[in-house]
Amino acid sequence: MAQKLNSIFVFYRRFFVSSFIVNILLLLLGIAFVVAATIKVLFFGLLLFIYLTTRQKEKLTFYHNLSISTYYLFGMSLLLDLLLLFFTYVIFGHVY
Repeated sequence: MAQKLNSIFVFYRRFFVSSFIVNILLLLLGIAFVVAATIKVLFFGLLLFIYLTTRQKEKLTFYHNLSISTYYLFGMSLLLDLLLLFFTYVIFGHVY
């Protein structure tokens, strides 16, 4: 189980910096948390679609060998991203 969680963190690490920049941008634009979370969900849906329909799917073989499905991997990454979004909004006091 620990190896799976570590692998999910390794996968999410690719998106961490860009996701944090988007979080700050959404915060600076004054977008409400619920709207920002919806944008993030749609973004991850688009990212999942890109991974499933292009050659990017081959990059997921490592995770499949660890018995981590594509949907679980993206779902957990989305959860981590929403937690990052929540803490970004809480730290800067804009949760409404």
